[in-house]
Amino acid sequence: MSEGLLLKALIILFISASVVGALARLKLPSPIGYLVSGLLIGPYGLQLLTTSAEIDFLSNLGIVFLMFIVGLELSIPATSGPRRNFLLGGSLQVGLTALLIFAGAILYGSSPIDAILLGGAGALSSVIIVMKQLANQNEISREHGQIALNILTFQSMTLIPFVAIIGAFEQAGGFDPVTLLRHVLIATAAFLLVLALCRLALRPTLTFIAQRNLTDLFLPLVLLFAMTTAVATHFAQLAPPISAYLSGMTGGESDAEHRIENSFRPFRDTMLGLFFLAMGMKIDPSVIQTFPQSVLEWTSALIVGKTVVLLFVGAMMHWPPIVAARVAVILSHGGGLSLLLLTEGMRTNAIPPDAGQPALMAVAITMLLGSILIRENRSVAKIIDRQSSRLK
Repeated sequence: MSEGLLLKALIILFISASVVGALARLKLPSPIGYLVSGLLIGPYGLQLLTTSAEIDFLSNLGIVFLMFIVGLELSIPATSGPRRNFLLGGSLQVGLTALLIFAGAILYGSSPIDAILLGGAGALSSVIIVMKQLANQNEISREHGQIALNILTFQSMTLIPFVAIIGAFEQAGGFDPVTLLRHVLIATAAFLLVLALCRLALRPTLTFIAQRNLTDLFLPLVLLFAMTTAVATHFAQLAPPISAYLSGMTGGESDAEHRIENSFRPFRDTMLGLFFLAMGMKIDPSVIQTFPQSVLEWTSALIVGKTVVLLFVGAMMHWPPIVAARVAVILSHGGGLSLLLLTEGMRTNAIPPDAGQPALMAVAITMLLGSILIRENRSVAKIIDRQSSRLK
């Protein structure tokens, strides 16, 4: 190993540790630190790392395990409270937010496929940040925490059609309704096949291992199954992150959920750091100077727009006003899945850089603001509730 490469690796580790540590002192979650670190060391920052096949491979690997974690921690049986919060509340939040952003993007001259993907990215929130913050604040079991997790679970499932649209666009080299329909049908069939395989093979195997207390087998078996289904579905033209999500969701449905989480935790933190580091490397901070209005509009659309949408959804769902306000504050930001949709869209040219980069920067900004809002959600919700009462 050359001395230059070793020195560069040392500098990268030092920057990452310093940024994550500094933000931790401010009570900000580690994903934000890794995102900022990637921005600093990437091709748009100090250029210590440049985009390469190896970096893309590690990024894709991080995406697969991110989706596995999302599926594991947000499996459908893990949701509590009325199912209408998951189905109706989630569909209203995602549908209304995506529709509003779609309409705004069309007014600004975006193509339909571009506007659909931008709307999908804007509708999603950060699973990792919300769960970490709420767990640290002992709010997951509270009513607003459970409603937020129900909606996050629905959000994660809606990623599937958006990823299928990107795959169809890449395969056809543009917007082709026939190719899109064929790709969605193939993706749906592969989705159902992987789901059946996960439930028929993985869940009984995990239960068998748990009953015999073979804890050392959990991590290698789960990783093997996640990667196997990811490779298999890749050949079926279904994005690997979707199969990883299904594998995680099946693990979350098994009796061994907590043992899987305990075995996976050290590996999980490493892969999450890698994912957000890679995402940070793809953000161009110069868009703040080049397209300041677009970044500001995107940031406002996410923070203010999603808050208003969720307050409206809360009124329709008859949630208590203060609970609706707290849910709105908690979910009023973008997240890792938003970054995934935007970067994949730009990679396949489904989203032009002029539209994608300002949205990417705004998502990163709202993740930072969102972690603060989640921490102060009670105080902010009281202000919103008080102002809402005055308006009424």
